[in-house]
Amino acid sequence: MNIKKEVAGIGIGVVALFTTAITGWAGVWTYDVPGGGALRSSDYEVTVIQNGEPKSSFVYQSEGFATYPRLRENGSLDQMVTIPHKGPVKHSHSIFSFDGTVTVRVKVKPGAKHITLPLKSAKVLPSSYDIPCRIENGDTIVFTLDRPEKVAILPNYDQVWNTFVNMGKGHVPIQTWDVDYGVESKRKDYHGRTLSNALEEGYANPLILSALPPETRVPDPEKQKTLFVNPGDRLDEDEMLAYDVIWFKPGIHDQSQMGYAPFFQTRIKRGQTVYIEGGAYVLARFKRYHDKEAGPTAIIGRGVISGAKHLWIHSFSEASQLIDIDIVSGITLTDRAGFSIYSSRLIEDVTLVGAWHGNCDGPDYSDNSVIRNCFFMSHDDSLKINHNTKAKHIVLWQATNAHALMVKETYRSDTLMADSVVEDIDIITYFKDPNVARGDWPRQGMGAIACVTAVPFTIRNFTFRDIRIESPYLYRVFNVYNLNTGEVSPGWFMPTTDESHSKIDGMHFENITVTSPLIAYRSQLGSGHENAVKNLTFKNIVINGTCVTEENKEQFFDIQEDRIDGLSFSCER
Repeated sequence: MNIKKEVAGIGIGVVALFTTAITGWAGVWTYDVPGGGALRSSDYEVTVIQNGEPKSSFVYQSEGFATYPRLRENGSLDQMVTIPHKGPVKHSHSIFSFDGTVTVRVKVKPGAKHITLPLKSAKVLPSSYDIPCRIENGDTIVFTLDRPEKVAILPNYDQVWNTFVNMGKGHVPIQTWDVDYGVESKRKDYHGRTLSNALEEGYANPLILSALPPETRVPDPEKQKTLFVNPGDRLDEDEMLAYDVIWFKPGIHDQSQMGYAPFFQTRIKRGQTVYIEGGAYVLARFKRYHDKEAGPTAIIGRGVISGAKHLWIHSFSEASQLIDIDIVSGITLTDRAGFSIYSSRLIEDVTLVGAWHGNCDGPDYSDNSVIRNCFFMSHDDSLKINHNTKAKHIVLWQATNAHALMVKETYRSDTLMADSVVEDIDIITYFKDPNVARGDWPRQGMGAIACVTAVPFTIRNFTFRDIRIESPYLYRVFNVYNLNTGEVSPGWFMPTTDESHSKIDGMHFENITVTSPLIAYRSQLGSGHENAVKNLTFKNIVINGTCVTEENKEQFFDIQEDRIDGLSFSCER
């Protein structure tokens, strides 16, 4: 059956032709990787059972290096960066598709790093998905899925969580960013001195599970001219241009040296579809380069794109793993060399894992974009909200750097960023450690949900609703602040002046629940410039069981009242 489908609400007219690969809308599809022994996890096994029939699901693993070279855009060495990996140290990841109901069995192998056997507890996160699990035989976690979701499985969850519960008893957060952390950290009632060091068991070595719906976007070779790529085939850019579809078959494909140094991009054309079949592992950096054709460019499927053989180069537009791809759907992106997805209009059912150093961000330049049904593990800003971004039903695992959810400036001719909506989000970790990040910028700039910027734009009418945060600790919950670079600057913002700086007009937070045993700093609302922030509303904000109101807001927020015009807190639960 051919499907002519218009993807609406993503800022461009997108019409794509696909064929359905579903027979009866029932079953389980797992994806083995031929020749993928070196990719297989040494820590986990996954079995999916439906109607009594078990199927093994291939489990990948990823682990960071101690040091990484970071290059300039010309390919020269900028510096060697040392990364003390915590939360996670390594992780595994498995992908399958299904319809109906399945039982999932996750076995922890003997000798799994950081995992203590026999298991004493386990948890399927996010908690809001309400997926109970049980332990069998001391090493196997069992649970049922009745719908596709992307989740994290954490062995011995209770043991780690309770460590932080005990650590948080009697803890009093630091009240404001501009105090001396060295002095504050010595307070007897400040308990945030050893936070990331306590991340062990499943928080140090989780399993990420991408349980996806059946595919509905498989290209039809009878309708579209298709180039099938087998493992070991060498691609030629000119030859690729003659095809509508580039189809990677299961197995390992190394295209990491295609194109020109230092970026090594696999360049595709406007209107072309790259289909990564389940079980295909493609080492490549894809960029839409040829624009003479019409229609959307798409990268879709159930396979994996890896940046493991690319180098970390600080460039959004040239060194992201996927560049100017209109539609990204169903794939997993692992071990990205730097930035992940640059300038896409639709990102759905995408899993980002293997984030081991700075610039391992979530999607960038997401103006007029829809981002939905995703799992992002990041080591830099994760879910970045730009102009007219619509983000929904996303799970965020934030490692020890930057922000989980960030209103992010993008340099543009239009200085208005407006009308973005972020909803149904679960932040399951935010591991920025205040004991490590002591400088002026992290102390002022960090927050799980943040808008901290300095570019001379107006940010107007942003809505954040139905968000859950459940992290063993938090640097800070909210941070809405217009930066004065004369006071504090991380180095990458343009200088601000009294005449040229950011302005915020209308930012609304509603139905946000925070569960965290230890929060290091109070949330921050303010501005380094006058007449720069107005119309902030906080409705039904519940922090560790207490709803924030006008009467108790100072317990949770450090507020520059004289710099905000129109601020309200209300609780209607």
